[in-house]
Amino acid sequence: MSLNISRLATLLALSFAAAGSLAQATALEAFTARYEVLRDGKSQGEAVMKLERIDGERWRFSNEVRGTSGMARLSGFEMNESIELSASDSGLRPLSASASGGISLRRRSVETRFDWTTNEVHWSGDVKPEHAGPAPLSARSVTPQLLNLALAQRVRAGAEVGQILSFDMVNRGDSDAVEYRVRGSERVSVPIGEHQAIALHHRRTDKDREITVWVDPSLPPAPLRVLQRDDGQDSYELRLVELK
Repeated sequence: MSLNISRLATLLALSFAAAGSLAQATALEAFTARYEVLRDGKSQGEAVMKLERIDGERWRFSNEVRGTSGMARLSGFEMNESIELSASDSGLRPLSASASGGISLRRRSVETRFDWTTNEVHWSGDVKPEHAGPAPLSARSVTPQLLNLALAQRVRAGAEVGQILSFDMVNRGDSDAVEYRVRGSERVSVPIGEHQAIALHHRRTDKDREITVWVDPSLPPAPLRVLQRDDGQDSYELRLVELK
């Protein structure tokens, strides 16, 4: 991610398969989570992550981010993402997704379609032709928007220290391998309180960047904290403020 608050949407939306399958995951649990968004240790905005049941096995997972301080507020930054998915014993399956937002003078919108008959993902809207896909879709596929939900679900289902959670990240017309390692139990302090959480760690191989996600398996599937570090320094962060 570049040092631009718009990339915080990707952090918030940091899937439905890990280390094979989520068939053994616990049942989904609706929630609304509010986060403080920080850049370089300074508050820049707020984010709301919401999971709600539509009907039966269909769910809607949405993320909203807006700038409240500094350049993020002055530029009028906002980002809204929503994805519909089905949840069953075989795991979580994305069905359709939309994203819109940006700064006041430059708004964009993108639609994502998951075709499970051809096992392909397609993008439309404000995307370049080379980013429209199709990209391959498989049982290990994950979108950035669903990643935190899937990580939290996998922890709640039981993840062992040192275990590698493997994904195929579908984004911008492509699919790339992504891995998170279960680092273990750690004490983490966020505005909502102090919790014992499971830390999940991802390191980019092509640059000095790492992302850590902390999840309390006793809570609904919303991460307590998400931290991105670039070149050894804290860059972007989400801290849980409220959970309902």
